[in-house]
Amino acid sequence: MDAVIKVLRAITRASSLVGSGLLVLMVLSTAADVFARFVLNNPIPGVIEINSVLLPVIVFLGIAMTQARRKHIRADILVTRLSPRAQSILWAVGCAVALMLIIPLTIQTYKDAAFAFSVKEARWGIIMIPIWWSKFALPFGLLLFSLELMVQIYEETISLAKHQEQLVSREQTRGGLA
Repeated sequence: MDAVIKVLRAITRASSLVGSGLLVLMVLSTAADVFARFVLNNPIPGVIEINSVLLPVIVFLGIAMTQARRKHIRADILVTRLSPRAQSILWAVGCAVALMLIIPLTIQTYKDAAFAFSVKEARWGIIMIPIWWSKFALPFGLLLFSLELMVQIYEETISLAKHQEQLVSREQTRGGLA
């Protein structure tokens, strides 16, 4: 299982790096467009359209890495008052609930992307931008996110089982000494 997790984390890292690279391109193209617009009085055609297509790609390519690092926004004012065991259980339950919501979303976004591909969906603006390709980033990112949620449920379950074994062995040791 560790090998599978390592492969998943490598794919997640690569996906996040691609998203980060696209973010750099988006920032540079926006800066160049602003420069061209205000200094040269000649904006770069299509920058706004291209960047609007890139934005969801950037978000969904990085969503699994954010989950892997456990950096999604959460309100834990009550959870921090619980025992580590209870926190671990709540984390696993939260991941399971998220997984039940994300899996249907992954399936539907894949269907939408496949349809967009079949009709060669494009966005019209100053220039025509094909957007069907960017729609595949959503199910891909959500699939990685789902797999990361599964890994975290697995890790929390293993952690809880090991903790339970330690408690049982401590109790047996205490019982043997009495």
